[in-house]
Amino acid sequence: MAQQESGWVLEQHPDPETFRRVWARVMPDGEGSPIALERERPEKQGKQEKPQNPPEEKPTQEREPGADLEQLIDRTRTAADSAQSLARRAGRYSQSMGTLAAEDRTALRRFSAAYYLETGRAYMPPKLSQNQEPEILSLAPALRRQYQREEELEGLCIAQMKRSEGTQAELLEELSLQFRRHCRTLRQTLERLDPDRLG
Repeated sequence: MAQQESGWVLEQHPDPETFRRVWARVMPDGEGSPIALERERPEKQGKQEKPQNPPEEKPTQEREPGADLEQLIDRTRTAADSAQSLARRAGRYSQSMGTLAAEDRTALRRFSAAYYLETGRAYMPPKLSQNQEPEILSLAPALRRQYQREEELEGLCIAQMKRSEGTQAELLEELSLQFRRHCRTLRQTLERLDPDRLG
């Protein structure tokens, strides 16, 4: 059923959205509408639409400042101690193992300084108890274990570097390259051993 109103034929209930669009084109200020429009109602009266909120970001578990550096300090200390032990019994390879141990001790001091800069306090790794002392391995397995420690340190530095900025990121990049060089030295040492000593 349509009704005639000032020369216009209007439906009893015009589509409100279509009418608003057309009226806005004709009358940009939106005033003087010949019919009063009710606000749109949800299709189901019992069910109200939830307002569209942007999805909330899940809170990421932030680690305590320095936690990543604590892990690096602990692992570097272990690597430095085992490299020093390896240098004492590596025979003709003791000089290169001694250099590796000295560089690991320097890395330990550098990580400790970075930790202090980040947290404002010194971090001392826990001492090993008697039952935590590393077992004494023959040369080839000891070189392999040292290789794995240095490789792990390289990976930890790279992962932490991606989350860091500024001078700490530079430090982590520099030390990751140092640990990679240590892996190369250990691999080359293993390559020089007689094959029967690798068993």
